[in-house]
Amino acid sequence: MTSGVHRQDAQAQEAGLPWRTAFLCLLVTMFEGFDLQILGVIAPMIRKDLSLSPQELGVVFGGATLGLLIGAIASGILADAIGRKPTLVVAIGVFAIFTLASSYAMSGDQLALARFCTGIGLGGAMPSIATLAGEATGRRSNVAFVTIMFAGMPLGGAVSALAVALWPGDVSWRAVFLVGGVLQLVLTALIWLWMPESQAFQSRARSGRETKTGRVTLAAEAAHLSLAHWIGVAGLAIAFFFTLLSLHFFLNWLPTLLAEQGLTGRETALVSSVFGLAGAIGSLVVAWLVQIGRFRLAMFGCYACVAAASAMPWMFGGGLIGAFTISAVVGACLVGAQMTLYGMAPGVFPTSIRGGGVGATIAMGRFGSFVGPTVAGALLGAGWSQNQVMAMNAPAAALAAISIAIALSLVRPIDT
Repeated sequence: MTSGVHRQDAQAQEAGLPWRTAFLCLLVTMFEGFDLQILGVIAPMIRKDLSLSPQELGVVFGGATLGLLIGAIASGILADAIGRKPTLVVAIGVFAIFTLASSYAMSGDQLALARFCTGIGLGGAMPSIATLAGEATGRRSNVAFVTIMFAGMPLGGAVSALAVALWPGDVSWRAVFLVGGVLQLVLTALIWLWMPESQAFQSRARSGRETKTGRVTLAAEAAHLSLAHWIGVAGLAIAFFFTLLSLHFFLNWLPTLLAEQGLTGRETALVSSVFGLAGAIGSLVVAWLVQIGRFRLAMFGCYACVAAASAMPWMFGGGLIGAFTISAVVGACLVGAQMTLYGMAPGVFPTSIRGGGVGATIAMGRFGSFVGPTVAGALLGAGWSQNQVMAMNAPAAALAAISIAIALSLVRPIDT
């Protein structure tokens, strides 16, 4: 009798683990959204305070995104070697410490270095988050589950932008980083205390399928998958590249471009909050479409809208209303597409190399997030108009759509 009660308690606790994982991962993605979007919101303040040129501001943007690339690769490998949870704890801790350090930067170079290190921590968190989410329910290709959890990213960005817009009096960009860093330290403690380790990782570690070094190598696992599958995985990685290239262009440069058109700081912050809120809603809509089997419709529709909005921004009108409209359309479609890619990535790799595989795939996206804002800053500094630079997102969206079509045609979900 007693043993039966204990079994029921254990089963109830085990059933609750996916939701605890989901909640904690949602908090992490909200902080990533905060960090990625708030930099664009406060960029006009930073540029004025530190007397930065467009090229120098582009370097600050690029510093964070280059760190994201390095962090994604390194942490993906660590997540397979030592576990998803400890890798995530270290990554969030690094993220918090260098967010605090950003508040003390006295020059563009110092801020770029602090943002680079922040990016390493932030980029390191994402492969563990995606892998934990993908493994939490025991269903290997639960794209909708992961996508909904990653909706915290645009939601966090929207909340931070809205807080800046509604804050009484002037907002200090240094205070924004300071508060963000303290809250991230609290999050690090929460992850350490309450985040459960992936059961799939623990089972794999006990299964006896590891090599003498304790890990199955990428080459060994790759031999069990077809060439067509890996071509599809490459298509997924390329889709990540072009999607995040466009996304980070809008996240980083849109507030600055709007400020140069005459919008006030509060107005640009409100536009950024609309971008994030629309992104959260778009993520949920795309997740629903994926869940009912409309994956292609959702993704191709998103990329078509982004391409049209980038090439023809004039169709939304001018002024604040036009800015709100284009932010809502691009936010919903571009963020929705990005979150779905995060949801798809864990399901195309075996458990033993899932962390490294997801990390490498996300790293391609991180490289795109570095290229987009950096190249945009260089083009604006060289005299390109805002519309010319924005129009570059149209071919990027088209290439992302082609790449995801290849991925959807060739990859198969992995159930081991």
